[in-house]
Amino acid sequence: MITPLPGITETKPGSATHPFPGVFAEVRDESTGEPIEEGQGLLVLTQPWPSMLRTLYKEPERFIETYFKRFGKQTYLVGDAARRDSDGYLWVIRGASTTSSTCPGTVSPRPRSSRRSSPTQTSPRRP
Repeated sequence: MITPLPGITETKPGSATHPFPGVFAEVRDESTGEPIEEGQGLLVLTQPWPSMLRTLYKEPERFIETYFKRFGKQTYLVGDAARRDSDGYLWVIRGASTTSSTCPGTVSPRPRSSRRSSPTQTSPRRP
């Protein structure tokens, strides 16, 4: 959703660059909720986008609490910290939000099942 367009967008190493056309992203101040022109804050999306979630299965209240309560019903809280530089490039800083433990925008991912064999099992080596 925040990505360079190949052959069009000049990139900066480590930067996500700019939102894809039709995606409206901002960096907001953690305490006031005001947009930040340059600096670090919370990443939000300010308009719906194609394939946006409508709810969480059997938990519509959790959906609102998690993604929309903090900055209002028109602003989707991504849950990542981000920084906007002087050229307007966005830098997503995952897990760096100081409010991640208290922020309603933080959703714990489901544990992934591992399909790897146990350490005691070995696969035969090919010659």
